[in-house]
Amino acid sequence: MNKPVNIILADFHPYMLKGIIAELESEKNLKVVAALQDIDEVESQIVVLSANVLVIDYWFRELSSLSLIKKLRSKYPFFKIIIYTQEERPSYVKEMLPYVNGYILKSESEGTLTKAIQRVLSDKKAISEDIRESLESETNFNHTLSLQEHKIVLCRVDGMNPNHISEQLSISEKTVRKHIDNARKKLGFGSTEDMIRWFWQQN
Repeated sequence: MNKPVNIILADFHPYMLKGIIAELESEKNLKVVAALQDIDEVESQIVVLSANVLVIDYWFRELSSLSLIKKLRSKYPFFKIIIYTQEERPSYVKEMLPYVNGYILKSESEGTLTKAIQRVLSDKKAISEDIRESLESETNFNHTLSLQEHKIVLCRVDGMNPNHISEQLSISEKTVRKHIDNARKKLGFGSTEDMIRWFWQQN
């Protein structure tokens, strides 16, 4: 018999925690081992409870969960993290996506979160369709990359460093770096690493 998947829930709103528990309790392979309202308790409970999945809101009062999630991703690269939130502004979503396995809106129909958990357990991304459409619309409308920028970014996604790209495309390394920086600015990422990670996960 397979062991159940241990899930930690983290949300400031107690009624939301109750609703999530009610949705997940019918799944035999999913076990909610903690429902936390304090973001500062999350990391310690992951270890204590041998958790496999964290379902966490984007906001705790005025505090973003991003810094915690970055820390968890660094320490536990294979740990599954799903954002379950009402936050759908593209700039906030793009900032979070490189570090999580799923991004699900609370406005989705009942059962969506359960399906998302099962999907990330199969090493697939789980992102609400509204989020995908919003990001694609914003990128296509405002931030179209040139063919050269797109080609260079994809080379970076494939693991090539700027020196190798310059040799491959017969352009200077300085030009390669300039194209990468232009792409980063157009797409609204704070760092090249975040942009590359996001492209990698989308593809």
